[in-house]
Amino acid sequence: MVSIMAENLSWQQAIHVSLYTLAGSIWYAVLALILWQIRPYLTVQQTLGDCIQQTAKYLRLRADFYRPEKDITTTYRDVLAQQVIVNEKMEAVRELLLKMRSAQQGTTSISKSMVLIFLDLVDMHEQFMASQIDYTSLQQKFAGTRSSNSCTMPSSSSPMNWTTSASPFPPASAPSRM
Repeated sequence: MVSIMAENLSWQQAIHVSLYTLAGSIWYAVLALILWQIRPYLTVQQTLGDCIQQTAKYLRLRADFYRPEKDITTTYRDVLAQQVIVNEKMEAVRELLLKMRSAQQGTTSISKSMVLIFLDLVDMHEQFMASQIDYTSLQQKFAGTRSSNSCTMPSSSSPMNWTTSASPFPPASAPSRM
């Protein structure tokens, strides 16, 4: 719209451009209303999913405090930056959930489940925020130690096959056939 304002148009061309713009905006409004009727919770679900992903990223960054090879000041900076993002996402979800509940005179099972998921996420995030650990002394105290029971990530071919490096159970042998 702004780029067309710099051109010299005749009044017929200006009316054509205005009609095309009006037709496009009407088309967008009709499409948005139809899609909103089909999936009214889509925006809230997408925002909630994004909030969950950002919270998971926050947890991964907090897990770096337990790695002795990671610098604590850099990790603190990364965690605080991610914490701001998580708080913004949570505020956006909170606002959308409240608007959704006030717009619909009643609650559905979908909205109830989204509210419960969000409340659990907020509770979990508050617990992370409340835990205060001196990571410097923790890393100094356990410097040079290794975990004897470390988990290995599953391969892409078998997503649920978690194995440990020091299993207390003997390896399973194939049954013999007679």
